[in-house]
Amino acid sequence: MGNLTAMAGAAKLGARAFGLIDTDGEVTSWGWELLEEVLGQTHPDTYLEELRDLQNSRGRFIEQRPEWDGFGETVARRYNGTEPVIEILQQSGPVTLPELVSRLAEDHWGIASQLFLKDTVADSPDGLTDDLLEDSKSYRGAGVCQFKGVLYHFGVVTMPGSSTDYLDPGAELWELEPHIDDWRGA
Repeated sequence: MGNLTAMAGAAKLGARAFGLIDTDGEVTSWGWELLEEVLGQTHPDTYLEELRDLQNSRGRFIEQRPEWDGFGETVARRYNGTEPVIEILQQSGPVTLPELVSRLAEDHWGIASQLFLKDTVADSPDGLTDDLLEDSKSYRGAGVCQFKGVLYHFGVVTMPGSSTDYLDPGAELWELEPHIDDWRGA
């Protein structure tokens, strides 16, 4: 039962981070617009069954529902960590997790530290060392697994995130899908 409670809490935090609900847990006007769009395309039971089929699979939401490509991109853009990550990947091409976090920390320390790094890892970008960035214990699951998973399912990056239990930071590659040419211009 504890896992179900944690999952509900994480889902609520994610929905709030993406602007789907407000701090009181109420659906925002933007969240209602998305719900109406989704529910206008399919019956809720069909949608939930499709999501169940994707659970623990390598299947992607946009492969299951290609018509949601624009919807997924819109949702992903709502999260404040998305734009800086996309910009780094556009400028540098594929990078490992330590390279991504190091570059992100240079200009967006708050995002790098809150999204990717555990609280005790470093107080500033100057505190980041190669040893810390190569240590899997330095990373939060929220950025390494969930955030990257969202970007993967919505067709932004090429590979899903890794659980921090199995993470090899130097082998964790972040790469944009080829169609993400002009993220801001879309």
